Amino acid sequence: MNKDVPQVLTERVVPGICRQSLEAACLEVVRRRRLNKGKPHSETEALFPTHTRLLPRLALALYDDAEKAGEVYTVVKNRFGAWQADTVRICNEGAHKGFAGDDPVKFVRNVEQLAETILNL
Repeated sequence: MNKDVPQVLTERVVPGICRQSLEAACLEVVRRRRLNKGKPHSETEALFPTHTRLLPRLALALYDDAEKAGEVYTVVKNRFGAWQADTVRICNEGAHKGFAGDDPVKFVRNVEQLAETILNL
């Protein structure tokens, strides 16, 4: 990261923005899949305000079922690799507690890769 950016900014802002990018990828996948199956746009959009957290949104993208949020880490680990399960965990926890990793640039790159993977579901 840029040395002119205060560390506190990196610790607090980066995980939240990265989490938002993963959530946006999930919502795009859910919209595309449901609309391609002929589901009403209003029904699809109604899902999102009731499922505002990262893990349920990932479950929607992975399974089309937000109730499977408890399975997300395992599925991400098995399908995309343990490092991507760690990426999800850092996004999920870091948005509230701050970034605790040692390389924020690598973390951002991992999020980019995971978002691309999600978009290709």
